[in-house]
Amino acid sequence: MLNLTLITETPSELIQARSKKMWATKYDQGAHTISYKVVPHGKDFEHLTKDRRIVLFDLKRRTADCLSLETGEVCEANSFGKLCSHVVAASRSMESANKRLGRAA
Repeated sequence: MLNLTLITETPSELIQARSKKMWATKYDQGAHTISYKVVPHGKDFEHLTKDRRIVLFDLKRRTADCLSLETGEVCEANSFGKLCSHVVAASRSMESANKRLGRAA
């Protein structure tokens, strides 16, 4: 589980570059939660072996979780309290949606 303040800090160049090679689409929304499905794209990824991820934002607790869509296993980076490219990609997608709707992120 990551505190959302980690996302507002500038991610490393590696995390930024990796997140730009991922598609994040809204998966589900609850009263205080929004989840995004995050999948890799592009020739740099082996699509048959890369895990699809679900990033769950809990807006009330101000946290984010990155989990395997298939197994529910926590992202390795998140298990150590580190920001991962999946969360950055989902956050960027959520920000874009909020801007289109004219809401603050």
